[in-house]
Amino acid sequence: MPNSLTVSRFGLFISRDDDRLVEPLAGDSLVQAFRSQAAALAQRLYGSLAGSVPAVEIVASTNPSSARSGTHEKARFDTLIAKLPRIEETITFASVPWIISRRITLTSSALQSSSGRSKLWLSIHGMPQKPNRSQSGARATAFLAWVNQNELHLLSELRAAFVESLRAVPKAAASGLKFRDGSVRLNFTDDDTKPVAHLVDAIHYDHIELNQLRTTSDEELRKGLETVDHFASHAFADHKLKPKKFSVLNTTYGMQAVVCRLEGAPRYSSLLSGVARHMGDGGGYQDELDKLDAERPLSLDQIRSRSAALHISAGLASAEALRLERRVRTQAGHTSPAFAS
Repeated sequence: MPNSLTVSRFGLFISRDDDRLVEPLAGDSLVQAFRSQAAALAQRLYGSLAGSVPAVEIVASTNPSSARSGTHEKARFDTLIAKLPRIEETITFASVPWIISRRITLTSSALQSSSGRSKLWLSIHGMPQKPNRSQSGARATAFLAWVNQNELHLLSELRAAFVESLRAVPKAAASGLKFRDGSVRLNFTDDDTKPVAHLVDAIHYDHIELNQLRTTSDEELRKGLETVDHFASHAFADHKLKPKKFSVLNTTYGMQAVVCRLEGAPRYSSLLSGVARHMGDGGGYQDELDKLDAERPLSLDQIRSRSAALHISAGLASAEALRLERRVRTQAGHTSPAFAS
């Protein structure tokens, strides 16, 4: 589909045996130390790409449970999130130029007391420079093949950059630092066509099971299933495992997705894939939208802002991080409420 985005997100979780990298920081000391660490991380990752590194965006995040109890008024925030600048480049897959955008975010949890483990996220967004609806599926899988091929290198570079960034934090204790097994990966792509809308309705409203879908005589339904199957098989290709169940996720902001969760994948506690769409009339407006997009192409920022795949994968990433955090705390015998940014 023209102007559709394909998204891969990787989440790494960092801790020491005592869950901290420094003596716990708070208030202005935490803000200053974390800002220094985030700037060092950006310099390590981006310094070779430009003469000067753009400013890192620092935002505060509040635990919903703290907000309800009013404790956030004393602490002002529960954790900080650093959003590093996006890197954009053009890469050619099978003679087709793609715009690839990478962004890294980091939480301050490991610099604080009882605030969980730091999360280090790598998000990669891709779209063809000249979208072609008839080849969108094949092109999305070409992007996934590139991500699969470069995954280990990108994550290794990210881990090394994080360790080096700790030098910017006063009295940081990198000894004992480890990256936990069981990271998170999500792969999603946009598809507002009728077959995918038909598949969503069959799963969500008619409660049709996957084995029934695979033997259906409904042509539209079969096309929708083939779209999701094709994408999921390439998203999980490096693990040689197949999803056994599809579910539908509905959001309150007018987007939904067919989601595949893969169990038993090495290195990952959560491995999810899916096709996201906007709710509406079953994809009936997509032909007209495609014509408008062809006449007046959108910028990458405009496409990113309206991408269902981008928004849904971000929400699921936070949910999966919280899920893992709770499991780790339970295994460690902690009883305090968990929070993941």
